[in-house]
Amino acid sequence: GCETNVIGGKFVGGIAGIMTKGAVIKKSYHQGIVTGVRISADETDTVQGAGGIVGFMGSGSTIDNAFNLGLAYQGQGKTKEASQMFALAADQKPQDLNAQMLAAQSAVQLGNFDAAKSYLEKAQNIDNTNPDLWALSAQINSHDGDYQKTRQDLQNALQGYEQKLGETENQAERQRIEKQIREINSYLGQLEEAGI
Repeated sequence: GCETNVIGGKFVGGIAGIMTKGAVIKKSYHQGIVTGVRISADETDTVQGAGGIVGFMGSGSTIDNAFNLGLAYQGQGKTKEASQMFALAADQKPQDLNAQMLAAQSAVQLGNFDAAKSYLEKAQNIDNTNPDLWALSAQINSHDGDYQKTRQDLQNALQGYEQKLGETENQAERQRIEKQIREINSYLGQLEEAGI
């Protein structure tokens, strides 16, 4: 998945696929739907969308391919390339929450906080209750040195995660949420110890 650092720790979120080496078809899962992307590795290490496969899955547009390619690059640990693909998808689909969120997360990973803020703002306009977005906002505000906003963002994320935990039956998602709650409580404790 995507990892973003927040005040010395990590929030883990996002979506990742499993990659194998060489020219393969990657399987990734996005909201329970399997998507396919063909990978072709040459000296420039290009990644190409599997139009037939993605089209067969009912999603053959260039923007959907950009999003899937972002997932493929992310699965390979190629943050810069993933960020470029997520940015393309987010710019073309401004109302797609996942595209905006992944564009923001990958921009943060590259240290491009201005771009991250822009994508985060779009994502929060779509869903201002999403705790993953509040956690990402906390990281950005922490980077900017605004620890009061960081604290408020963490409290908003904590409230959202606690609500999600009560609504979620999926065990893996429950474990992810419980981990987020523990980490947020730890960060809030660190802020309090620092007098913030």
